[in-house]
Amino acid sequence: MLRAHGFMPIWSGASYVNHSADAATRREAAADAQHSLNELRRDLRDKGLTNDGEIDEAIAAWDRWGQDPDAIYLRSRCEWVARKSQVDSNSRALAIGRIVPLTR
Repeated sequence: MLRAHGFMPIWSGASYVNHSADAATRREAAADAQHSLNELRRDLRDKGLTNDGEIDEAIAAWDRWGQDPDAIYLRSRCEWVARKSQVDSNSRALAIGRIVPLTR
């Protein structure tokens, strides 16, 4: 992907974010997931991918997960740094970015 856009990779790696470190973090992660499900509800239903009952079940499951002190949720993040030798109006000489999974 980087080379296709004229960038030369310098460094790549991955890190993990712990969304279950403590009760407050778990509640925040659960609330974010529930919010995402509610925002996506109409599109998912209209595309025939699910129904309201399944979405409501998933929202309830996130609530239970958020209350479980033994729950674990780690998210991997792929990271890269690249350089572009020529600068044009659409890019910078040094690109720093993060590719993250779509959650919303």
